[in-house]
Amino acid sequence: MCHVKTNEKIVTKQDLQNLITGIILRQQGSFTKKYVRTTTNYYMQGSNLNLAKNELDDMIIGTLDVLERTGKTTYNAGIYSYCPRYARL
Repeated sequence: MCHVKTNEKIVTKQDLQNLITGIILRQQGSFTKKYVRTTTNYYMQGSNLNLAKNELDDMIIGTLDVLERTGKTTYNAGIYSYCPRYARL
């Protein structure tokens, strides 16, 4: 996994996308979209990246959707779980 930028080092939307993906893929238990949003906001403190209203939520939802479709996460009643590759053997 690549080094993820945080705080004032987040200057592009790609930096933010990498942060969101890193937060999700580092989960060891179940989590919610709200948890991902709260954690992302925490690690974005100090960043000057300007986002349109709801853009962060759209990025989080899009990332979770892709990861679910590719089998990296599962979803049930508002709760997501990360599925590490070795767990599916």
